[in-house]
Amino acid sequence: MKQFLIKRLYAFLAFFARRYVKRHNPITIWITGSVWKTSCRMIVHAVMKKYMEPKEIIYTSPKNFNSELGIILSIFSIETYKPGMKNIFTLIFRIMWSGLFGRKKYDAIVLEYWIDHPGDMDFLVSVVKPDISIFTKLDYVHGEFFGSKEDIGHEKFKLMHNTNTKTYLNGTDDFCKSECDNIVIDVKKYFRKKDISDYTLDHDEKDTVVAKFKTKKHNITTNLIWETNAHYISLAFRILKSIWWEPVEKEIDLDFYNQPGRWNFLKGKSDAIIIDSSYNASPQSMQQAIEDTYYLQQKLFPDRHIGFILWDMRELGEHSSKQHKLVFRAAAKKSCFILSIGEQSQQYFSEASKDNDHKGLLKTYLSAQEAWEKALKLIDRECSRHLEWKLDKKHKLHIKKDKYIILVKGSQNTIFSEEAIIPLLQNPEDEKLLPRQEAYWKEAKEFFFKNIKT
Repeated sequence: MKQFLIKRLYAFLAFFARRYVKRHNPITIWITGSVWKTSCRMIVHAVMKKYMEPKEIIYTSPKNFNSELGIILSIFSIETYKPGMKNIFTLIFRIMWSGLFGRKKYDAIVLEYWIDHPGDMDFLVSVVKPDISIFTKLDYVHGEFFGSKEDIGHEKFKLMHNTNTKTYLNGTDDFCKSECDNIVIDVKKYFRKKDISDYTLDHDEKDTVVAKFKTKKHNITTNLIWETNAHYISLAFRILKSIWWEPVEKEIDLDFYNQPGRWNFLKGKSDAIIIDSSYNASPQSMQQAIEDTYYLQQKLFPDRHIGFILWDMRELGEHSSKQHKLVFRAAAKKSCFILSIGEQSQQYFSEASKDNDHKGLLKTYLSAQEAWEKALKLIDRECSRHLEWKLDKKHKLHIKKDKYIILVKGSQNTIFSEEAIIPLLQNPEDEKLLPRQEAYWKEAKEFFFKNIKT
């Protein structure tokens, strides 16, 4: 009954969202896929905001509002909402008023669509059909409620079939390749080899890392590293050109705001470089993060060792065992230690470590639900030992202090993997740079910690 009432409420609010979009007719750019949606959305928004026509306004939510209610909130530029009966009536009135009488707040809007059940996309496209859509890449994320990876893809591809003008598909994704001929609107492919060239990484004396690459018309330097992001920057310029115009300058410097938990560099104890990718995880993004960490070490920091703190990947259903084992084996080839927390990673990582004779690499702990505070202490102790063990005079052959690159990544659902970073930070004030530090999340975590089983 509760779910029925929620669905009816969403349908009611969606009516006013449609009215608002119809009255003001903004350019609508919708993004879906299993991984990299937020990165793509923020890049497309930032590039277009910098170079679009004067006086034109482009909007995207600074939050990850990508569900049924989140899409509606984003359309009305509502960026804060605290659940509860007290607030719901205020929200309803605000949306009704804005839908019927609200002024135009933007000329273009960029949103991402997230699904976890069959039929979710039907509601999302019923709210607004986009002018332009983008598909990032298909993975097993939220596969628990779908029969196969392809079933996930078909649900997400409903967005492409309900796009008004043009869709951009990842040219390297097998599902996109198999489905592109079934789309009746204009299909453009990106992630092509010819889109970018001469990709390199560089860093300064403070270990600040930048990427440099070329597109057909521009030489780009940016603080947003990895080739995946380079392709999304190239895509953003293509979309910009199709709507407004393309920048004429040859040399372009792009400084992006990177959301917390999405590949941010933090200074750790003993001069460690901590890569905070703790916002969320899927098999594809987890393996890509492992490869990217190794690439970074090989290109810029060959004297550093690699450590991984990896957590459960949630909602994988029957694919969980296989995907966790694949992630562990990928990490084991690149690292000198792996720390894991979570029931699934504890089980499947342990099984994979026995199969591949990697016992010395892996330290598994009780699940966060059962022993969270104990797990954090173990992480702190284990990482400190690995970061400082060569200072111990008993190790005669190890007289020089080692330095590390540590990747932290895992699903967010009752995991809160960002909390594992706190005891490793060189500067405690950097805690505010981590994801889920708002008052709402602080309260949720405090409640969670008090109620975990010990």
